[in-house]
Amino acid sequence: FHEKNGKDIAKIVLDILDSYGYNSPTAPIYVQCFYPPTLKRLRKDLGAKMKLIALIAEPEWNETSWDYNKMQSKEGIAEIAKYVDGIGPHIPQLYTVDGDGDLIPSKLVIYAKKNNLKIHPYTHRIDALPKEFKNSEELFEFLYDEVEVDGIFSDFADIAMKY
Repeated sequence: FHEKNGKDIAKIVLDILDSYGYNSPTAPIYVQCFYPPTLKRLRKDLGAKMKLIALIAEPEWNETSWDYNKMQSKEGIAEIAKYVDGIGPHIPQLYTVDGDGDLIPSKLVIYAKKNNLKIHPYTHRIDALPKEFKNSEELFEFLYDEVEVDGIFSDFADIAMKY
């Protein structure tokens, strides 16, 4: 949308972050985006050195023209791992139910870890927990102990920080 309207938002953002000293692999920042071609351009063409996170939408949301099913595949994760430091999946993308009815980490988790990608799922909300979890603590225990996420997006930072 922005490029079609003559606005190079990726370059503008990178230039601003660079001017404040954030264009470094050790900078305390993550740049995240739902559109992998923008992340690839930031890294490969514009010289972004900070940590980049590929957000993964649910395909039915029709966020962009990107194929989020393919993005979650073994090949898709291997491809984006060439230019990002991590993924930001929707929480339900991180688990599946096995034959005994137990939650287990999804293949997406396995693929991300195999490619050394950080995992920062979104969005923890106490008023909209995934139906498989009774409370935030149960969700966090699963995400941190079973999935071994590296961080979490939360609209309730006080609760997330307590955990």
